[in-house]
Amino acid sequence: MAEPNRAGCRIYLYPQESGENLYLSMCKKAWQTLGYQVNVMPTSPWNFLNSLRKDVAVLNWFEDRLGHADNQTIAFIKACVLVALIRLRFRRVVWVRHNLKPHNEHSVRFYNLLKRVLDRISDQVVTHRRVNGIDSLAMPHPLYPFDPDWIMSEQNRDIEYLYFGAVKRYKGLASLLQEWPVDKPLYMAGRCDDQQLRDELNGIIEERQLKVLWENKFLEYEELCRLIGRSQYVLIPHVDESMIVSGAFYHAVSGGANVLVADNDFYHEYLAPLPYVNSIGSTMDGAEMPVYVNPEVIREDAAKKWGIEAVAEAWRHVLNDH
Repeated sequence: MAEPNRAGCRIYLYPQESGENLYLSMCKKAWQTLGYQVNVMPTSPWNFLNSLRKDVAVLNWFEDRLGHADNQTIAFIKACVLVALIRLRFRRVVWVRHNLKPHNEHSVRFYNLLKRVLDRISDQVVTHRRVNGIDSLAMPHPLYPFDPDWIMSEQNRDIEYLYFGAVKRYKGLASLLQEWPVDKPLYMAGRCDDQQLRDELNGIIEERQLKVLWENKFLEYEELCRLIGRSQYVLIPHVDESMIVSGAFYHAVSGGANVLVADNDFYHEYLAPLPYVNSIGSTMDGAEMPVYVNPEVIREDAAKKWGIEAVAEAWRHVLNDH
């Protein structure tokens, strides 16, 4: 699968890698197995002079730039200038689209315009599942690295239900807690910076006398992985239909956890056929217990579908000249 003649060709990655999210690091690893050098995308116009027309640009979350900007007009203009420079300087441009819309407030008009610009300048649009209405190539989302010591056997998984990640309104936790069975323990691990939401969630827990343990803090990577490795089920209760896939799902199955997902398109169109994924709704109505699959079976299946070899093979087809 390796392509030794790629040594002179570079992939420029946008944005730069973050210690909080290893998605880009795992993509980088897949590209390096194909023989590519990987660099960070220059954001200064002057730095673009160092890139060559034979290089490849891979854009991640570029469509979400407007979701973090106070001035949408200026943010849109800056994004278009950067896109134009990228198109001029790179032989091949790949846009990896992660979301249907930004999670944060944004201008719908400018967002739709930016999507059209990205569609026009990209040689290939990539998504991590097929989405109706988006002309893209669906490719595997990479798994997350786990030390074997972090992963407990089926018999030693002492956390029955786990939610992890930043606690934000769109994650759907208020709705989840309003319906969560009072007799089922739930471990919540994640920081909430929204005081109003924090008070609301704590109020629901107290009023309904739920068996919820909430560690309201940011978890380092190893600490989070150890929690996943102890968990029987991981919950993904997102009610906002903004995501194409959830990185939390791939993180959960990397550690061998079964997954419970909200009744959304991500579940019905993509995850429902998997034996280790069930809907949260069917679990909470008490009709029957969700199927439980052995952690090692989950990890083996996940490695075949989303392991580094599957990811690299998919990228090989995208990066090859046509």
